[in-house]
Amino acid sequence: MTPPSMMVETDAERLERAIEGFDETLDRAPERRWPLRSHSVAGYFYPYLAADVWELFTLWAGHEADPCPLEIRPRRLWRILHHVTLSLALHRSVEDARRVLLWLLDLIGKRKRGSPFNRDGRNLLISETEVGEWASKLVELPVEQVRKMHRLNAIMWSYCETLFFAFHGAGYEAHGLYPTEQGALLIRDAYDLKPHALWRDGPFVGLSSVTIAALYSDHVDLCFSDSGTVVGQNEILWRAEPKMALIIDDEACAPEAASSLTAAFAEMTARRAALLDAAGLDEHAVQLVRSLWYQLKPLWRDSERSWEPAEEMIATLRMADIQPQLIMPVEYRNRLREVARVDG
Repeated sequence: MTPPSMMVETDAERLERAIEGFDETLDRAPERRWPLRSHSVAGYFYPYLAADVWELFTLWAGHEADPCPLEIRPRRLWRILHHVTLSLALHRSVEDARRVLLWLLDLIGKRKRGSPFNRDGRNLLISETEVGEWASKLVELPVEQVRKMHRLNAIMWSYCETLFFAFHGAGYEAHGLYPTEQGALLIRDAYDLKPHALWRDGPFVGLSSVTIAALYSDHVDLCFSDSGTVVGQNEILWRAEPKMALIIDDEACAPEAASSLTAAFAEMTARRAALLDAAGLDEHAVQLVRSLWYQLKPLWRDSERSWEPAEEMIATLRMADIQPQLIMPVEYRNRLREVARVDG
């Protein structure tokens, strides 16, 4: 029997599934998680985003080579799909939006073992051989140490939010559950932790990447949404078996280091949050838009042009009278649904 994640989907099915996923993601997002929601300034950046993404599409579409085999992860693309789709539907055409969305879904699918969607509730990114290598790194820990590892994971995620805002897929991704002889393996990666291209002056933690692997019962009630979010994580993620592994900058590290790492991440997260709080909405909007563009940076690797958003748009944002909107405008959602409606 073919696993759900390996089933072949038609273009119409993939478009519908993606748009459904956008709706679910937007409905789940807490209203006040970020000081400024990206759709509050979408009217300023959508024309430029549509132009840049279309340039990338014409650069890569039809090429057999993968534009960025290692540098871009599925979560990174998922976090910007609805903005890319909307910008093209509004400023080019619905048909162009469909073409680019299908292309990006193909890129996501190439980075997963199967469909771009997590239809069976698992987000599988690594090979069975790599899973075995991870399982061999697991060590049994006392319960208190397991809790410290979970605290480290939580503060890593918060730190990535101060780097990339809602687009934290550029720096954090969870994947699994991978079956092993010992149980189900969940891996949580924090990477690109010092993005100097995005934040020229920092400040940053002194590490480039941290990975936590945790073992769970085969029957644990954990699953992934299509966008790569762990569903039900608040209560269940803490119920890991007492076997975990900690990798820092690609080197195995003693789990006892989790406490000092948590303190270092917490201190830097607080410093970065204070800097963001001190900035006005205009500067927050500028950095939010730069964070969105940063997701596309690896795709420009064979181009001489900069990944940065247009200077004239940034200047306009700095002069704009920005009014935060908690809910995405209805007309935006309706336009997204047009992209999913394919005749026949």
